[in-house]
This record gives sequence, C-alpha cells and structure tokens, in this order.
Amino acid sequence: MAETPELREDEPHPVSYFPSTPQFGTYLFEYRVLGIDESLEVVGIAHWGRDSRVKLICMIARPSVTEAAPFYFTYINQVAGDDPIQFTEAQMDESLALLGSISESASLHRYLREKWSIRQVLNHITDNERAFAFRMLWFARGFETPLPGYDQDVASAGAEADAVSWVRHVEEFRQVRLSTISLMRNMPPSGWQRGGIASEKFVAVRALAYIIPGHAAHHLAILRERYL
Repeated sequence: MAETPELREDEPHPVSYFPSTPQFGTYLFEYRVLGIDESLEVVGIAHWGRDSRVKLICMIARPSVTEAAPFYFTYINQVAGDDPIQFTEAQMDESLALLGSISESASLHRYLREKWSIRQVLNHITDNERAFAFRMLWFARGFETPLPGYDQDVASAGAEADAVSWVRHVEEFRQVRLSTISLMRNMPPSGWQRGGIASEKFVAVRALAYIIPGHAAHHLAILRERYL
C-alpha cells in the first residue's frame, strides 16, 4: 500500500496525492487543502457538494497573453484570483441585488441621449454572456470550425430591449447566468485545455471563464458610475 502523504491545511498538493479523484488532471488544476478530518479521505471537491471530508478548491489557471486577444484582458483583469467559477456565482448574487434596486421607470434612463439605456446595458451583458458561453461550449466539446464575429450594435438593435420590461430583463440575466455556471461546473478537465478561433482570434476555453464575469463586471461598474 502506498504511504499516505502528510497533508497540511492551506497548502497546495499534487493530484497524485488523491487517488480517489483521478478524473482531475494537473494541467489546469491545483488542489488546496482547507480542512482535514480524521479519515484523510478525499471524496470530492468543495464546489461539488457537501460530501467532501477534505475540502478542496478547484482553481482554473489564469490565461496567458497568448490565450486571448489583448483587448479581452480588459475583462480578464476584472476577475480576482484563480477561481472564476466561484467569482461568477458570487457576481450573480451581487448583480441581482443591484439590479433589483432599479425601478421599471429608472431602467429606461440614459446618461446621454446617444448612450444605451439601463435596459440595453443589461441586455448587452446577457446576450454577450450567451455568445461567450457558446464559444466555450463549442471549443470545449472539440469543434474546430472557427466561429464568426459578434457585432454588439447589430445585436442591440435586434433585441429592442427597451420594449421588454425590466423585471423580465433581470430574470433573463439570472437564467442565463445559471446556465453559464452549469456549463463551467460540469466541464471535464479536457475541455479546459482546448480553445479555438472566434472573431479571427484565438481564445482559450479557460480564458472565456474569466472573460464572461469580467465583461459583466466592466459594464456593471459603468452602470454604477454613470447611471445610478
């Protein structure tokens, strides 16, 4: 029988220490022990449920400069740490609290006549999340065909967001975000290692995990600073 390694709390450990979780590779993930019980048995990772006896965080390495076009780092750099899934979940709760404080009439406000209304801003966040999540799905599942660009102005004009009630916009954002979180949470390790061409630029799947919440953070900051 292999010798049991000495595990220390709040220290990273290679996956080979945890034979009960062989499905997780070492390419993108680091396991940090948060708590050790008497059995030293690992039966899962923290964000997979309450069955974990040794609680672990699954971290997705931050993308390098070769894994996304330079302008995407405006969004990537909005996301702190190495756990974009947890960030995306926390952001949903914080965003819903903010959005819930805006009235139907206030949601039609524009800080300048030529700028989007608050409804259009949220529609833009939601629609872009759909587009980024589809790119994540497409490349993570192994499709190699390049994806076309996404023109935000065409999308905004087609959405006619001001004709949709604010409460429906907020609920749409919530549902899309839950779908995104499910896609990320159920992603196999091999999916995180893939990438492909979208808008004529290479983008890694793991970069998209940071771009999605980072894009939302960028626009929510503008919402707070210029609209509210």
